[in-house]
Amino acid sequence: MTQQKRWSFIKGLWLFNWILWVKVIAASYNNFANLHSERQEMDKAFDYYNKALAIRVQIYGETHPDVADTYFNMGLDHETMKDYDTAHRCMSKALEIQRSILSEEHPEVQRTLRVIKSMPK
Repeated sequence: MTQQKRWSFIKGLWLFNWILWVKVIAASYNNFANLHSERQEMDKAFDYYNKALAIRVQIYGETHPDVADTYFNMGLDHETMKDYDTAHRCMSKALEIQRSILSEEHPEVQRTLRVIKSMPK
């Protein structure tokens, strides 16, 4: 293996590990958000959701299941807080993403539709 090939391999390996690490950080932020949500610490939950969302959008783009899940979770928490306008916006964003990548019959699409239909206007 030449020096240039070895260096290219090392750079590729470093980049791969960096991306994996950033994905783990985003998942951890989302888990912290869920934990704070369960404790009814909504300000902290939304801080962590927003951190997870920023990383996920940057890494995956706008139309990825993890991005949709983050919007869905934020929508549930806004609904819990009786902030129905924001909850509806979050759920609608989650549904838009889900419909762009999943079939209408997919369980996640159906779940989001059920939540939206059950939400007060």
